[in-house]
Amino acid sequence: MKLFINYSSSNIKSRRKGAALVEAAIVLPVFFMGIVEFGRGMLVTNGSREAARRCGVRWQHEYGC
Repeated sequence: MKLFINYSSSNIKSRRKGAALVEAAIVLPVFFMGIVEFGRGMLVTNGSREAARRCGVRWQHEYGC
């Protein structure tokens, strides 16, 4: 039974590269989804603001407030 595992430096480097690849595969999609959701939120905010403005302008034009 071996108590100590002797890793060569090339084996450690390949493990680190693999760990970085797995981390990127997890983090990048979450990051890009956050960007997309932020963009959608801005679109909804600007759309609702524009709709309220148009409604106010129309109301003022029709009823002379």
